[in-house]
Order: sequence, then C-alpha cells, then structure tokens
Amino acid sequence: MQTLTTPILLPRSLPLRLPLRLPLRHALRQHQHRSLVGAGLGLLLFLFVGLLPSLLTGGAAGGRLALELLGAPTVPSYGVNAFMVLGVAFAATTGAAFFALLGAAAGAALSVLTCDHAASGVEA
Repeated sequence: MQTLTTPILLPRSLPLRLPLRLPLRHALRQHQHRSLVGAGLGLLLFLFVGLLPSLLTGGAAGGRLALELLGAPTVPSYGVNAFMVLGVAFAATTGAAFFALLGAAAGAALSVLTCDHAASGVEA
C-alpha cells in the first residue's frame, strides 16, 4: 500500500541574532552599564530614604488587613503577626523595586542624553 505525501516547503531560516558592528555593541553596553549603575544608586537611595517609611506603612497596612479579616478586637496571635510581616515584606519589596526602576530609567536617560555618537562611530 502506498501513501501519498505532499512535500513541505520551508522558507530559508533567518539568523536569530543579527551581527552588530563593534561600535554599536560598545554603545549598547555603555547604555546597559549606566542603567545598572542607576538601578544600584536607586537601591542605595531607597536604603537611606525609603526603607523606614515603607516598613512603617507596610506594618500599618498589615495590621489594618488583619483587623478587617480577623475581626475588630485583634489579639496578638500568629495570624495577626503573619499579616503584619507579609505587609512589611510586600511594602519593602515594592518600594525597593520602584526605586530601582526609577534609578535605571534615570541612568538610561542620562546615558542617552550624554552619549557622543560621533566619538563612538555610530550613526545617530
């Protein structure tokens, strides 16, 4: 018994990574490096400016959440403490991520604004 098959024609595969010229690679690495430095500076700023307020507001939010879910007269128990710890951890994590994101954006913007395309050999 003979089966009929139709040939499948595949297009030529495109290269997954396009080769970049060396000056362009160097310029992109400089932008990436400055973004990482900006993110690090944002986290450092968070440690000095935003850590204490985020811990306080996270604890208050966790206490309020425990109050709403567990009832009005909250007794210090494992459930209440768990809500407070989770509130503090969530507030500190989101605050640090926010500061790191703003720092990385500021570093990237500063890198683009101060980049000298003529010196690096990259066309604008």
